[in-house]
Amino acid sequence: GISVNSGVPDFRDSTSEVYRSVTEQCGPLDPHMLFDLHHFLRDPLPLFALMKRCHAGNFVHSASHRFIYQLERHGKLLHAY
Repeated sequence: GISVNSGVPDFRDSTSEVYRSVTEQCGPLDPHMLFDLHHFLRDPLPLFALMKRCHAGNFVHSASHRFIYQLERHGKLLHAY
């Protein structure tokens, strides 16, 4: 995604350090299940572990992030995935 260029680790890559860290703490899981509502309601720990790992506060917004922000600010953003 666009956030990887800003230094945010790619949680969807099962070979990434972030994914390995979460699975070491929470057990094996499909990286795409981290943001699945039904999985979260059953077991929120993997998402919380990921968020704790990624919340460093030192990421820089990319041009893409700023563009999406401007779309939202002007009421033009319909969806963001």
